[in-house]
Amino acid sequence: MIVSLSRERRGAAGVLILLVWCLAGCAAPGPAPRGFTSFVPTEPRVDAVGGSVLVVPVRVEGLPTDRAPLARLDDGRLLPSGFWWVSTPPSPPDAPGWLTPTPPRRVLGFAEAGAGVGAGVWVATVELPLDGIGQGLWLGRSRVPMHWLPDPRLVLREVAAESATSETPWAPPAPEHVRTDPSVRSIASSLSGDPLRRWRYRLLADGLAPEDEPYRPGLLGLLEDEGGLGDAVLEATARQTEARWRVGLAWLWREDPALAQRLKRRLVAVASFPRDGRVGEDPVLAPVWPSEDAALEELLRTLLDPTLAAGRRPERVRAYLDSQPERVAWVLERHGPPGPGGTPAVTVALANLTSTGTLGWLSADGSGAAPELTPVPAMSSVVLAIEPPGPATWRAGVGPVRLSAHAGQWVRELAVAPGARPITPPGLGMGPLERAWTLRAWQRTSATQDAATEPAWATAALLMRTDHRPPAPEDAPGAERESGAGETWTLYLECRWDPMPEGAAMASERVTLRVGPWGGSRWVRVSPDGVGVDDRGRGVPVRVSIEDDRWRAWVGVPEGWLPEDAPALLSLERTDARGVRTSWPERMLPWDEKPARAAVDLRTWDPISGR
Repeated sequence: MIVSLSRERRGAAGVLILLVWCLAGCAAPGPAPRGFTSFVPTEPRVDAVGGSVLVVPVRVEGLPTDRAPLARLDDGRLLPSGFWWVSTPPSPPDAPGWLTPTPPRRVLGFAEAGAGVGAGVWVATVELPLDGIGQGLWLGRSRVPMHWLPDPRLVLREVAAESATSETPWAPPAPEHVRTDPSVRSIASSLSGDPLRRWRYRLLADGLAPEDEPYRPGLLGLLEDEGGLGDAVLEATARQTEARWRVGLAWLWREDPALAQRLKRRLVAVASFPRDGRVGEDPVLAPVWPSEDAALEELLRTLLDPTLAAGRRPERVRAYLDSQPERVAWVLERHGPPGPGGTPAVTVALANLTSTGTLGWLSADGSGAAPELTPVPAMSSVVLAIEPPGPATWRAGVGPVRLSAHAGQWVRELAVAPGARPITPPGLGMGPLERAWTLRAWQRTSATQDAATEPAWATAALLMRTDHRPPAPEDAPGAERESGAGETWTLYLECRWDPMPEGAAMASERVTLRVGPWGGSRWVRVSPDGVGVDDRGRGVPVRVSIEDDRWRAWVGVPEGWLPEDAPALLSLERTDARGVRTSWPERMLPWDEKPARAAVDLRTWDPISGR
């Protein structure tokens, strides 16, 4: 969420800055006296476009300041400027997503309460004149390492005049069906409100083409555009970043048009994923572009580096592209349908992030079977299955198996334990429940990165054999009223929440237990209001206890759902009051409707021996 300051407050800040200028006089810049406050740019090079509003992050050194730094050119001209604190508190922990969430930035004038407190950065804004190009810029007594860039609008006209074709550096790199796909637009729209990442949203939408129209004058003029960020300082930051990418891509395009197009395609790369881990005719499209902000900033600095010799810019861009992941493989299910030998198969997804198709296959240590080759088209994913070597009986289980996912010359090792899990007293712990994959964790195939939920929202679950059934609540749809004697399987849940939700938030809390194979499972859903229902709308015995920091539930698994002579295939999913989904036994992709299953050997339960 972006909190904006009103135009009146911006205007008041401007009047204050003008007053400070008048009181300060027109002393020429020089070395700062010892102990004097100085405003040092944090970047070794500041890229600027004449006629625009420059945003310069600075570090305040020396004595505490009660005034904004004056901005002036080498010729002594004072320039309209401002000094601001951009607060960047960490993103709330309940903001999951495929892409890194946009932090809730807030802009304060330097004299406002809260400025300089907490996480954030000081920035100076300077309104640059067109006739100042080539001069040096001073903030107080600190010189800004300026690098003047051409106006992207002029570059647009020059390219149009030079090119013998209609091609430009800003042709949309993604095909229309990708740009208009609802899933892609929904995921990428989160970037449109981020001043540091809006450039990528526009690169995907229209190729980042510059508008051939005059800039609106000054900082306040930035607030007049529809679709802006609603804050002049943040809007100036977004436009400055977009201008830098426009010029950098144009310079690369002039040296190597094919390489520039390749880079643009990678910066907004989108791939298809099988829905719910299954091959079908309705794949999901999602971004798979580079997600490391520090590496992207270094790439942009390379594109704009004025000291690079001829040919060095394309060389470094190729090195950057070669460093990006070409394939990604991750485990979907460790206990899939049995193969020809009777052993349940392990299923793995393989994504091809290159512009050319390849062949993919799985191999396993100790398996003499010939690999089954599967075409993997460009920018798409496929599901591969392999029957691991070992005993066919599920009760004996299969020890850890090392699999290898192949795509051409590329290989990824995956260690899995595909056997059924034994359940012994006091019960089977079903957890931890983990968040859905994020793009950065998925690209690294890191099953633990971004997976853990906060302790205040953790979930514990235990499947156990009990000698009675929890009573069904009176208002459960179709509930059978007897509590029932005799042994039965019961799921115990403990779901923490902090703070305790109210109203609609509590109503969104639910935990779902699924039983059976991925494609044909039954399910039981329970919520803290004490209502439990199955997939046919029938009541399920549930007992619930609510406390300030958690809710507990005892859920009776319907009779006959858990087989005794075959593995019970189980999964657990929670949607908490914040809307955050977590799952067990595998992480889900954000668009998946249900998690994979774990195989559980119920015949290992022995309440007498305690084993």
